[in-house]
Parts: sequence; C-alpha cells; structure tokens
Amino acid sequence: MFATELKQDKAYSSTLRIFPERLRIKLEALPESHRIHVNEIRLRVGSPVMVCIKGEYQYLCDIPGSVTEPSYIITQQDLRYILELATGNSVFMHQEDIKKGFITIR
Repeated sequence: MFATELKQDKAYSSTLRIFPERLRIKLEALPESHRIHVNEIRLRVGSPVMVCIKGEYQYLCDIPGSVTEPSYIITQQDLRYILELATGNSVFMHQEDIKKGFITIR
C-alpha cells in the first residue's frame, strides 16, 4: 500500500467512529481497494447507504466484495446518532453545513 493510500485508509477508519456499530461493521468490511478511494458516504432516512468511490456513487450493497446483503437502510435513530457524534453534540455550530446537506468529518 502506498503512503497516500495508507493515509486515506486511516482517515476512512477514523471517520467510521461516528457510525452505529451495525453500520460501521458493514463499512469496515468494504474491500481495501475500495476503502482507500471513498470520499463521501451519503445517508438518508429510509434509503440505502450510498458511497462515492472515485467519483462514482454506488449503493453499499452493490459494491463488489461487499458483505452487505440486503441493503442497509438508514433509520432516524441511525441518523440522530451519527449527527450527534459528527457534530460533537453541537448541532448549532454546524447549522450552515447541515443546511447545505452535508457535514465534513475531519
């Protein structure tokens, strides 16, 4: 693995801390060849998880080598949990990003 890929894989792994365990396990199970290229994870209540890999959006369950059968459907509780951890329980501080429809995890 190249240094850049290692850095990206560590960033991906670090980002997974905000996800509920049952989703985190599925995201951790992505093949390394895909993990290092993930730059966005899209979540919407009642919809399957989408992952952007190299600029292409795919449902998590459709990624080759993924072990997510059937699709993981995001619940309101999942999103609340993720939002609390992603914002450090300070949703107010992230209102502008939330209005735009995203939160950047660093």
